[in-house]
Amino acid sequence: MTETLPEARWEVLLKALLLACGGIFASWKLTPFEDSVVLFFCALFSAYAARKAWLWPIRFGRGILLGVFCAILALFLSAALRRFALLPISAKSTLLVSEALSVGGIAFGTLFILRLCAQRWRPCAALEMMLVTAAVAYFFKEHRSLHLDQPRAFADWALTQGIDPQDILRVIGIVAAFIASVLLIRTERKGKLALTLLCLLSIAAAVYWFPGARRLMPKVETGLGLTSDEQDPSEQPQNDQSQGGNNDDESGKSHQKHQNDHNSRTPPQPPPLPIAVALMHDDFTPPSGLLYFRQQVLSYYDGNHLVADTSGQFDRDVIGQFPTDQPIDAAPTQQIEFFTQVPTSMYLLVDHPQPFALSSSVRLEPLQNPDPRRFVAAYSAVSYVFSLPLTRLSGRGSIPQEWTEEERNHYLAIPEDPRYSALSNEIVRELDPRFVGDPIITALTLKNWLEHEGFYTRKVQYSDIEDPTAAFLFGNRRGYCVHFAHAMVHLLRSQGIAARVALGYAVDSRTRGDGSTVVILADRAHAWPEIYVEGAGWITFDVFPERSDELPQATVAQSLESLLGELARNDKSGGRRPNVKGPPFEMPWTAIGICLLSAGLLFVLLGYGIKIGRALLPQMAAPEQRVRLAYRATLDRLGELQLGRRPGEQRSAHADRISITVPHFTKLTQIFLQQVFGRPQSDPPQVAALCRQIRQDLKARIPFLRRLWGLLNPWSWWSTR
Repeated sequence: MTETLPEARWEVLLKALLLACGGIFASWKLTPFEDSVVLFFCALFSAYAARKAWLWPIRFGRGILLGVFCAILALFLSAALRRFALLPISAKSTLLVSEALSVGGIAFGTLFILRLCAQRWRPCAALEMMLVTAAVAYFFKEHRSLHLDQPRAFADWALTQGIDPQDILRVIGIVAAFIASVLLIRTERKGKLALTLLCLLSIAAAVYWFPGARRLMPKVETGLGLTSDEQDPSEQPQNDQSQGGNNDDESGKSHQKHQNDHNSRTPPQPPPLPIAVALMHDDFTPPSGLLYFRQQVLSYYDGNHLVADTSGQFDRDVIGQFPTDQPIDAAPTQQIEFFTQVPTSMYLLVDHPQPFALSSSVRLEPLQNPDPRRFVAAYSAVSYVFSLPLTRLSGRGSIPQEWTEEERNHYLAIPEDPRYSALSNEIVRELDPRFVGDPIITALTLKNWLEHEGFYTRKVQYSDIEDPTAAFLFGNRRGYCVHFAHAMVHLLRSQGIAARVALGYAVDSRTRGDGSTVVILADRAHAWPEIYVEGAGWITFDVFPERSDELPQATVAQSLESLLGELARNDKSGGRRPNVKGPPFEMPWTAIGICLLSAGLLFVLLGYGIKIGRALLPQMAAPEQRVRLAYRATLDRLGELQLGRRPGEQRSAHADRISITVPHFTKLTQIFLQQVFGRPQSDPPQVAALCRQIRQDLKARIPFLRRLWGLLNPWSWWSTR
């Protein structure tokens, strides 16, 4: 690694401010406000100290030890302050001072070492870039995964103003990346520096405007192939054991028989991704406590697995495509007297290959998308939900007489393995003779047995097995929702009961708020059995394992639920703005441009004012000050022409270096040094004459365009040393 030249003062100041702001972002949620302020100033001081250590110079190894020593000393003093109460202040103040001391000491030591490394080796500047970028990303990490309500203070303010928080975050991300890139800039030529900054600004503007019309979505995986990011679940719905689908035990938690043992704890997981919003138009609470949003069914046994039927002859009650211009109606199978009609509006946040709706949807109708950048699809659904006790259907058959032989074979096909029939016969053997042959009682008996014997876990692997359902059912019966659903369907079919597997999402009504909005999260993906009852239709027949090693599912944040619900209702403020029907917030680009232009003009005028003042001041100053001011004005002029003194360069060496171009500057430097050391030997007229000769030297040896560019630079005096 090669050593680099010392950084300019403006560069050090800029990087110090960036690192200090990065420290504020990183510590804002971890420390009190007072500690963040201390960290800010310690970061500034560490950058200043690192520059001084570089210029003195201090050996690099000693500088590293100095940074480590400062951090350790701060920690020691902090501990001593807490333990021995060295200051005559209250206990609360003692803790605040102790925390501020430890935070400030660690920040100073760490950033001091980082700045030393960045000044010595150019690749280390990348660490500064990553630090600033990571600090900003950490501050807004709660907003990821479509949790639009976090961070709450930021999201509420943006939505109240009618601004999409993601637009602000995109701007902040671009600005953070741009600023972090500035940390990598190391050049001595100002023209090249300006060109680099211009290119970075152009890239930042392109990044901001380009994704404005498209949706930036993370990859969503449910483990059941429900989203467009996953493979078609009809290919191998059981063999993907690396992902457990949804927390099926959420169903068990809502069931009265569920008593899980949660002694086995799993590490905390990131918050699940919201994938859809459902607006309930009626006040409906399902008897089981679960809202089933069905997307597709697996009913065809292909010799190895249950897969989705592609012939179009079966499962005509399942709508498999999104409505576009016209409503889509499903073939009626449900008898209305056993079901409750529940209209809903669905707004999908994540792409899905098929639509899904509450329970058995009979009609889907397209809706106007309230926010195409947020929602990928919007449609209304009319669904029928079974709302009676299953025992009310006792005595009804399963296979209707009007079914064809092909339909019977389709919904009763199972593997040739005789163990399925043998096990189901053994389970129902003790059935009360009065209910022998009753499909409902038989199904409930099989369901109760599987719930009692099964153990819900997503840690079991059944990969590379020809019949995963057999491995689960005739093994230790440990698995997740897919295994329970397939095992239940095979047992039911072996008893002559038409059954199939449904895939979708199951939402526990207890994990949502009291409003009409239902937020469907990705971890609610679920598989459950459905049975056909003659004279009633297809009915959800879920299995709730009594034992599980899964943790309870988190409750959906009410703020997120309310926000997504209001956005689906076309309230751009998410319910935060009182005047919902008022004009939406529009970015005042004209005012911003005028302000930026005014600020830039003021900046330029300020630079010219200081520059002209420094040039004229030698003529108006007292005689004893004219030599120093004339020397400084000459340095300003040399700096315009890139002939200024380099960092760490002695004044006499500087004069010797440019003596060929400006020979009279050597004499002026000697006069200045004599005055500095208390031996003045010249009068002001002689100094004025030298200055005129220096200007003649520059005019004779420096091209006109270069001199003109130097004069037009309002802040050229800033680099004068």
